Amino acid sequence: MKILFMGNNKVGAEILQWLVEQGENLVGLVLHPPKHRKFGAEMCDIAGLKEEDIIPGHRLKESSIVDHIKNLAPDMIVSVLFNYILKPSILSVPPLG
Repeated sequence: MKILFMGNNKVGAEILQWLVEQGENLVGLVLHPPKHRKFGAEMCDIAGLKEEDIIPGHRLKESSIVDHIKNLAPDMIVSVLFNYILKPSILSVPPLG
């Protein structure tokens, strides 16, 4: 299953680590902007993704970011302590929610 992970803080990093250990296919990582990000460096290391697949959360309203998420084709979004309200344009992308 392809997962787009949105998270922050120590709990977010721990859950991301668990998902990776379970062998889940992480296709993207959405983080808070650096000023509001906690454990961001750790989550980037855990995810092991290309830089273009690490998405700043404050840009989720931009059509280019929505298109990029659509191209990642996640089956599911996992959100942990992510402090942004997700719009239907994002929530409608993964078929499993």
